[in-house]
Amino acid sequence: MVKFIHIIFITSWLFLLSSPVSYAQSSVLTKQNCQYGSICATFISSLPANSNGIDPNTNVSLQFFVINNATNSAPTCESGKQIYHAVAHAINGEAANIEYRASGAGASMGYDFNSLTGGTRNRYYGVFYCNSKQVDPSVLGSALGTFASQNVLWQTPEFNLTTRSVSGATVSVDNRRPSMGETIHISINGAGTGSSGAYKINGGESSELTVPGATPITVSKENGFNENANNTIAVTLRDSNGNQISLADDGVVTIFVSSNQSGGPGSPNSEPCVDPKNCLYNPLPDDELTHVFLIIIQGFLAIVGIWAVIFIIVGGFQMVAAAGNEEGVLKAKKTITYAILGLVIALLSFSMVAIVQNILRARVKSVSSTHIERYLS
Repeated sequence: MVKFIHIIFITSWLFLLSSPVSYAQSSVLTKQNCQYGSICATFISSLPANSNGIDPNTNVSLQFFVINNATNSAPTCESGKQIYHAVAHAINGEAANIEYRASGAGASMGYDFNSLTGGTRNRYYGVFYCNSKQVDPSVLGSALGTFASQNVLWQTPEFNLTTRSVSGATVSVDNRRPSMGETIHISINGAGTGSSGAYKINGGESSELTVPGATPITVSKENGFNENANNTIAVTLRDSNGNQISLADDGVVTIFVSSNQSGGPGSPNSEPCVDPKNCLYNPLPDDELTHVFLIIIQGFLAIVGIWAVIFIIVGGFQMVAAAGNEEGVLKAKKTITYAILGLVIALLSFSMVAIVQNILRARVKSVSSTHIERYLS
């Protein structure tokens, strides 16, 4: 069975490696220039669909092509001519300052570039034309008008995305289980200079966020928080050029807001009781059954350890009382040996319980708010 699964795994990878490169397909459906009937020019990119910017120092692949949708093939040129192509690049993002790159023959072409630093304008489009020979890129711009008048020029829509100032920014909240009336702080980590942000509580009105720094928010119904329920804080961040910066988890943080009432006697960590008539209070020292089970085991092992020490003492008294009697000394030695063995087992069992706690993340002792935030995130 394992060998069969291994064969399937290898076959799947070989299939993926032999397949053509896959690009985001949304731009094919929504961004295409169709000229002269059914002939359309378009592009696709390696970025996720509907991207609104590019992270700094990111390699991007573009694929430009022209196709006759009626025949699902490349358009044909008149006798003695063929399709040539080039990539138009707007230098410094200026539409009036175009240079032509990657010129060659064919109805499709690939082009790779790096997004460089924040604020870089990445503007590219593909040009296809029919001609008897390839036009030198330095004079191609002046020849495009002639090709257009002959209806043998096809131009793709423009790829136009700006490089963000920073990438990988994250949102953090110092307390994810506040009570009504408490103050929490929202912080943005990894934001660049000049960035600005805003936040919404449960989809409500947008409020300004302090960047950099921590923004204090009072947990109250007036600010849009719901009591005894999960609440969402949605954060948006923009760089100094106004471009939206991608945030981990889309900038959404979920917190649980409780009332000022405790969850019931004996269960300090329990969730607040919304309707006391329908609540069952937990008499155990912890809410999690796993925690309670481990506490019981720890208590039992503590008793075993105490009894082991007592029997070691008893064995010592037996050895003294034997006064050289061989049978009495042997009995005392057995008592001490078994007691030491039981003590060793108890100590090793404590270690096993600690290992199980770590595996299950079942901490019997209370943890700090930093640990709680890490577990909830």
